[in-house]
Amino acid sequence: MKFNLGFIIFFSFLNLCKAQFQHSIYIAPGVNLYQYVPLYLSIKSHRFINNWQSSLGYRLLYRVNRFAFYGTAEVKYSKIKFKQSEPTEFYSGVLVNAEATIGLSYRIYKKLAIGLDYKQMHELNSSGGFFESFFELDKDYFGYTLSLQYQFSKHFETGLHLYAPAGNQFSKYSD
Repeated sequence: MKFNLGFIIFFSFLNLCKAQFQHSIYIAPGVNLYQYVPLYLSIKSHRFINNWQSSLGYRLLYRVNRFAFYGTAEVKYSKIKFKQSEPTEFYSGVLVNAEATIGLSYRIYKKLAIGLDYKQMHELNSSGGFFESFFELDKDYFGYTLSLQYQFSKHFETGLHLYAPAGNQFSKYSD
């Protein structure tokens, strides 16, 4: 009973704040921030050369003044280039993910917002020497995104996303 009463009061408060539902399609370039330490001896001295991604998604949000709570569904394409130093070799790979997100954003200026997301990812496809030679990804993993979004029109926005996988994204080393 207490939960139901609290739920009703919360949504009544949101309606008094002139809240509104909105939806939009977005395109966002970004950078992956991988967090792992290789244990495999031959790749202890390495670095990422290029590690970019792009996303296409649909966002449904509930805006209350400058704050917005939202959920998204998106498809992400990532391109990874990796340099092993000893011996010197280059590897690359392509990763395609389907993602579901919940998040919170704050509008810092008229159409510019900063946000923090929790993402649940499912790998659709991975290919290339990076994945075939060294790593296999978990099919399902999660991560966090810090985003900067600009809304061009009522239903289209673009942004820049900094993404950090959490948990065990790389499940094992390939032989």
